[in-house]
Amino acid sequence: MTLTAKNIIKRGKKMKKEIQKNRLQVYYVPEHKGAQYTLDYRHFMNAGQYKQMARTYALFNKIEYPDKVPYNMGSDIPELFESVKSHKATLTSVKLGTTKNEILERFFETVASKQFSWVRIIDDEIITYIMTATEFQEFCELFGEFEAGRQVIRFREKKAMIAWLESNF
Repeated sequence: MTLTAKNIIKRGKKMKKEIQKNRLQVYYVPEHKGAQYTLDYRHFMNAGQYKQMARTYALFNKIEYPDKVPYNMGSDIPELFESVKSHKATLTSVKLGTTKNEILERFFETVASKQFSWVRIIDDEIITYIMTATEFQEFCELFGEFEAGRQVIRFREKKAMIAWLESNF
């Protein structure tokens, strides 16, 4: 069955939504190529790493620079077994297959995380949509874009995605 927002909603999936105050003070440096967010002008993060750090700080009051944990060996936020995605995300940079279906099947067979989040920062709020593996798989099928050249699945935040997230918590 091809998943659509309509038939997912009919199955009654309900994810969680959390809103926290963003207390992390970062500086945006647009002229710094790639990673444009920093706390100290020595260490730079991309938008996804910044959002992961802000969520971790809001939850645990600790600053941790995001490390590159393999998807099948650990989680972005290990205390929650949570994988964090946001902005322009890649499901995993590891080659898992040659089609979208192969990649998704292999990913969900081997992923270490138990919950998955899509994080947004708007003004001074961290908005997090928390999904189970089943909900995140549906999210991937709907909004994951297969890039044949790199054989990866990418996400780009769009209005339809946010509308779907908002209608499902």
